Amino acid sequence: MVCIRAHSFPTGVMAAHNKLKMLLGEIEKPKIYGRSRPEKGQIVYYAAAEKESVNPESKSEFTDITLPCGTYVAVDIIDFMENISAIGNTFQKLLQKPDLDPNGYCVEYYNTDRDAWCGF
Repeated sequence: MVCIRAHSFPTGVMAAHNKLKMLLGEIEKPKIYGRSRPEKGQIVYYAAAEKESVNPESKSEFTDITLPCGTYVAVDIIDFMENISAIGNTFQKLLQKPDLDPNGYCVEYYNTDRDAWCGF
């Protein structure tokens, strides 16, 4: 995957996704993700896309990341743009699960312009 790091969380998340989409260009149906976790007391957030979605001319603008393989606990968020806080609220609930990997990531997969999958 390739990604753009948000300058801050949560205020920089939308700007990171907007830059990602601009750099992807006119790719039809790119697979878009978000990845975050606390690091040194702050949440570090990346807007990400699968490598095959990337315009070759813009590859130097991105950082490479890998999402760990494994089993994720996930929840579908329908029409997230009408209720952005549903994403954060969902992760707060997921993070209460006792069997989560302490080194894991919060992952969002935007399967449409309106719907997302949130997992940990």
